[in-house]
Amino acid sequence: MSLLRLQKGELNNDEMEEQFSQAINRVMVMSLIHEKLYQDNEIAKVNIANYLKDLVEDIKSLSGVGDKTSIQIHSEIDKIGLKTIVPLGLLINELVSNSLKHAFLNVQKPNIEIKIIESDNDFFKLIYFDNGNWKEKETGTTSFGIELIKILSEQMDGSYTRMSNTDGTTYSFVLNNIDVEK
Repeated sequence: MSLLRLQKGELNNDEMEEQFSQAINRVMVMSLIHEKLYQDNEIAKVNIANYLKDLVEDIKSLSGVGDKTSIQIHSEIDKIGLKTIVPLGLLINELVSNSLKHAFLNVQKPNIEIKIIESDNDFFKLIYFDNGNWKEKETGTTSFGIELIKILSEQMDGSYTRMSNTDGTTYSFVLNNIDVEK
């Protein structure tokens, strides 16, 4: 991460700087997972609520625009294994980063809610909501972030829907806890 930050400091292109920031955030997700593993007695699982709280605080501080954003996290699942936490952490990073970057330009009280709900057959639900005002992409264009969300969902044998209205945007995921032995 330090090497990426040094290289980012030498760039004179805003778009390239943004790409480096996103790469740094993704590396940070992995770093935070390892940090949590070494702090915990049960090395194969991570306390999901604590992990997500630390992750979103790091994302907010790195973004430079997240100071006034309120983020609530609720999880019905206590701990989750490595095979699931890595793609889940990357997914949350992508969602929160996108909200901070694109959704809150004219919002007085920016708010993000993240809920993880136990479900049936080794699956769980992830509900992600922000009260932002998203600009719709041009028809036929897909951003790297949206593509990454799709890929990470598929990696967890899951699916998602996205709904936007005047109250904000909600992503509803059904994801497989891929650490559960069958």
